[in-house]
Amino acid sequence: MELPAGVTPAPPRDYPELVARVTGVVSALVGPNESVLVVSRGDPDLLELGPARERTSRRARMAASPATTRATRESAVAQLHALREAGAQYLVFPATCTWWLDHYGALASYLLTSARAVHHDPDCLVFDLRPERNQPPS
Repeated sequence: MELPAGVTPAPPRDYPELVARVTGVVSALVGPNESVLVVSRGDPDLLELGPARERTSRRARMAASPATTRATRESAVAQLHALREAGAQYLVFPATCTWWLDHYGALASYLLTSARAVHHDPDCLVFDLRPERNQPPS
């Protein structure tokens, strides 16, 4: 079900704990100088990703509402591709944003064919976007 424009669901009651768990996962998987994209509604806590990350690391977010138009759905792939070309190395979907993969089918297909899922649990899904890490063994 899509929500009306301007309406966003309330975060779960354990949201601060979810952010802490996602931060722990990212800190364990990603080096301090590696670039991480986080799908969020702009939550600054999700953009910090913990004390193990260096302040000089690139942080970016991809944000949208569930009521996004088809044209914008297709631009999600273009936006991710551009961020990837600019050096993004990982993409994190917190549990509160995994709906993107259903809503943006082209984005899900792009990730399945050009990235590698390196972590998946009830709290988050993390993709490694680096092309050299996603080639099949020869």
